[in-house]
Amino acid sequence: MGLFWLRMTEMYGHLWVSAYGDVPSELWAKAVARLSNDQIKRGLEACLDRDDSYPPNLPTFLKLCKPVYIPLCYRPFKKLSKSECDPKVAKSNLEAMRQALKGV
Repeated sequence: MGLFWLRMTEMYGHLWVSAYGDVPSELWAKAVARLSNDQIKRGLEACLDRDDSYPPNLPTFLKLCKPVYIPLCYRPFKKLSKSECDPKVAKSNLEAMRQALKGV
């Protein structure tokens, strides 16, 4: 926890100390203690990438520690094999669908 507090003080200087003090509060200490080293590292790196020069509050820092989810917007489909169809069967099935949808 001491190293984390030191890193935040290095990044934000007097803004950090003015807002949160020279030593962590019990709440900050407990919250940061629940984080893994990777999560803390992610949070510290995210602080450096923020446009805001003011230090994050505890809920904001905890959000910064979470992995960023980037949805996969495009995933190519597998190419379908070319299947042969019997035109008579296709016509019959199409007519059956039309009949089923008439009442809808």
